[in-house]
Amino acid sequence: MSAKTGDVGIPTVVNNIAFENLVRLAPDGRPTPWVADRWQLTPSKAVRIHMRPTRFHDGTPLTAAVLAQIVQKSLPRSLDIGAVIPVSDSEIEISQQKASSFILESLDVVTLKKPGAPDIGTGPFVVTSRGEVVEMRANEQYAEGRPKIDRIVVRDYQTVRGAWADMLRGEIDMLYQVGQDALQSLQPSSSVSIFWFQRPYAYIVLFNARRPALKSPEVRRALNLAVNRAQLIHEALDDHATAGAAVSPHHWAYKASIPMFPYDPAAASKVLGRRLHMTCIIQDGPVFERLAITVRKQLEAVGVDVSLEALPLAELIARVTERHDFDAVLFDAQIGPTMFRAYDWWHSGGTHNYGGFSSPRVDAALDAVRDAKTDGEYAAGLAMFQEATLADPPALFLAWGERARAVSRRFEVPVEAGRDVLTTLRLWRPRAGTTENRN
Repeated sequence: MSAKTGDVGIPTVVNNIAFENLVRLAPDGRPTPWVADRWQLTPSKAVRIHMRPTRFHDGTPLTAAVLAQIVQKSLPRSLDIGAVIPVSDSEIEISQQKASSFILESLDVVTLKKPGAPDIGTGPFVVTSRGEVVEMRANEQYAEGRPKIDRIVVRDYQTVRGAWADMLRGEIDMLYQVGQDALQSLQPSSSVSIFWFQRPYAYIVLFNARRPALKSPEVRRALNLAVNRAQLIHEALDDHATAGAAVSPHHWAYKASIPMFPYDPAAASKVLGRRLHMTCIIQDGPVFERLAITVRKQLEAVGVDVSLEALPLAELIARVTERHDFDAVLFDAQIGPTMFRAYDWWHSGGTHNYGGFSSPRVDAALDAVRDAKTDGEYAAGLAMFQEATLADPPALFLAWGERARAVSRRFEVPVEAGRDVLTTLRLWRPRAGTTENRN
């Protein structure tokens, strides 16, 4: 398997394969069972979670006491939870000061790693060696059944081109991320299958609302009106994305009757024609460069002078999250698929509110979603949020991205609609008459 992706490395790839989370989020944002197989709200507003019988890779059981310890450490402080305690051999309770719809949505951040042993989890594959190449073996005791694949080797490539060239030669069986350049060569191949899936990440230009020029909601609205998203998705993303707004159109409560930002350069130029200048930092990489060039061209057409500055990912993160030293930054942000993620980014008290954005109307909408007791109240709050971010956008919302995996056709690959095929990796099997490669 090739792990060269441009925005993640081997540790992330390995974690996605070897470790499990407490729940899995459906593409529509609803939490679905995983290690936690059911849950309920108690009369005291606590959330009681039942887990399936599960063992760590070293054979020790995942007890309710250990799970409580992991959950207490993992859940974001912004949830304002109380104690997490075991209440039976297979159940824990999470107490809340105030009932929140975000508790269940946040359980996907709880990665089940054995305390004090960061390489030991509960997933279908076990890490057996690390280094420039990582090897994993099938977990013989996996709760949902032993994987069909015995061995996985993950290696890094300096270039995506080198990885897909080796794939075409049959030297690797999976390419973790397929760049657009690779697609042109891989798609016609009779030996490779391409699997697309919708990501919970959106390409955005995050504004630093602390900057005087970007403080006005009118200016930020005009910047959103200046972008032709259909053209951008076609030119920069090869039509593999969905037009962007603050809420993914795949969310179960998304209200399609509330319009997204239209393309209206005439209205935008009335506000921005005084030659607004801003510097936009971007992550190094061909996708971000293509997006940035297209956005700059469209903004310059309505009177915005945009300077681009490409940075390595580590430096970009430090500039944005630690020093807040930016006018705008183009990157892909995990603002979905849940409203808990949206709250964390756009609420004035959110832990990912790096742009210093503050809007009483947006806060009120997000609070309404958080405090919702029924699906109807949740959907009403989400609609309020859609409308509030149209009136006062914290970012230039470009597109909800898609990603492709490339897999050798020597493998039978079960597909779940809307999901990454890696979620079924334990069920992959070599086709009759073939044997597994090493990579």
